[in-house]
Amino acid sequence: MRNINEMNTGARSALMVLLMAIVVVCVFASPGTAGVVAVAAGELGVKEAPHVRVVVNGVPGTYTDAALELNARILLPFREVLTKLGVPNDDEHIKWNDDDESVTVLYGQDEIWLQIGNPVMTLNGVEKPFDVAPFFNEKNNRSYVPVRAVSELLDKYVMWEDATSTVYIRDKANYAETLSLLERMNKADKPAMVRASTDSLINFQITTSGAPLADADEDGVLRASMETSKLIMSDRDSGITHIKQLTVIDGINIGSELFVHSGRNFMKIEGPGLVWSETFDQYEDIDATLARIMMSDALAEERPPSDIAMGLAVTMGPEDGYTIVGEPLAVADINAVLETVSGMMSQENAKDINVKLDKFQIGTTIDSDYNPVKAVATLSMLLTYTEKTAGGNYVSVYFGIDMYMTMLYDRVEPDFEIPIPDGVASLL
Repeated sequence: MRNINEMNTGARSALMVLLMAIVVVCVFASPGTAGVVAVAAGELGVKEAPHVRVVVNGVPGTYTDAALELNARILLPFREVLTKLGVPNDDEHIKWNDDDESVTVLYGQDEIWLQIGNPVMTLNGVEKPFDVAPFFNEKNNRSYVPVRAVSELLDKYVMWEDATSTVYIRDKANYAETLSLLERMNKADKPAMVRASTDSLINFQITTSGAPLADADEDGVLRASMETSKLIMSDRDSGITHIKQLTVIDGINIGSELFVHSGRNFMKIEGPGLVWSETFDQYEDIDATLARIMMSDALAEERPPSDIAMGLAVTMGPEDGYTIVGEPLAVADINAVLETVSGMMSQENAKDINVKLDKFQIGTTIDSDYNPVKAVATLSMLLTYTEKTAGGNYVSVYFGIDMYMTMLYDRVEPDFEIPIPDGVASLL
């Protein structure tokens, strides 16, 4: 059994390689609170829900106070959620009435009225009953409103994603445009061949529950980065994928290649005397996977376009091509795969290993044929592994991972074929 210093040093190098494989919800301060019945959240059965996320038109929101949950409804600070939904943040559009503890909201041609403790709201004078009423939380002196009720009164679409505890809210007009574009993309003819180049920057923040890591800063954080450049060629029909990669870690250049043929994986690390060899690891390159997803109906197979459009928004088109930005509803699906991978790695390495994707934002430019021209992605994930030291104590190492990737697609001639490397041909 290694001592802790040996483990830290080994963890840094071994997990760098491992990571290469893995990564390859304010204020509504009432103008006056006199006469407002202060309600303790606990008396209503309200509980804080800091894990809940709210994504409006593809953009995750940041709120001063955590979301609250009551009767399976999510509530947020009044003024903050209204402004996130597009209501101007001024007294002309958000009017507080101190006499009856109510708020009148002006949004476009509509007038909305809500009252603390009253589950009946009005839209242009028409009553709209709801199952949860706005309430004043004495804990932080803020008025809260059920997110779905207000969003729907403002004529928005609302969807709850249970797997990731996320509320997705969309403007109806842009939602319709996004859905139409996704459906046209799915119906368009897709070339079988994908050829793309990617540039990625991955930043690591590494900490441990044990002794400080070597080279850690004064906060006990070891920071490192990894840059990768790849050329990806993938043929859907033949099942052939060839990836050439250059990785730079701590100033050290590492060249490598991956070739997939008929379900068999072959790898080569650049260097004197190093040759192609078959690997039986279930290796999947994340950049290649993203490239193929953009060029196929893979997303539609996992999720209907009507769901996917809730997390995305069209920001440009069609004169200059379309641009789609936002958060694909793929985080839960990816984490399901990562959970399985974590279990396999834990068993193989006799350690408790856990990998979880926290954030996934994309931006994709589409040409007139509905094929991608450029894609950018931002991912954040956390890897944790725990092992037992020689002294019988358990020590955990935490890897915070932020990845920024740009992908450019090339036009490929219909008759283009991916050549088989000489060193692989003899192994087939």
